[in-house]
Amino acid sequence: MKKPIIGITMGDAAGIGAEIILKTLADLRIYNICYPVVIGSLSIMRHQAKRLGLSCDLVSVNKNLERLNTDSRQAAIIDCPEYNSADIDFAHPNEQTGKAAYHYINTAVSLALSHKIDAMVTCPISKAALNQAGYNYPGHT
Repeated sequence: MKKPIIGITMGDAAGIGAEIILKTLADLRIYNICYPVVIGSLSIMRHQAKRLGLSCDLVSVNKNLERLNTDSRQAAIIDCPEYNSADIDFAHPNEQTGKAAYHYINTAVSLALSHKIDAMVTCPISKAALNQAGYNYPGHT
């Protein structure tokens, strides 16, 4: 049986999304039930993995998922280089992190609608940062 490909958006770059994802990917049992594809910033994911002392094999793949190897236990990242980890003021979402979160979600939606991923999950976003970026969502995104 083919394992589903699950797209996971990193959420707000200044938030806890990368930590949640990395701790999930560090538990290799996840690869027994699905193949996760992270949509976010490779530099932030690497920065947070180092900060947390987690060893995850992070590999960059493009939006067409051409280099995706669903038989591996590598964490595939669609790198949307909105940010470098050096540019982030962690725990302080802002207009730029709101733009990045919106971009990650749009990328995942496009992948789902084009049937490149089977489902998507979003990590926490900041509604205030989305609003600062000009994306006004009064309710659930």
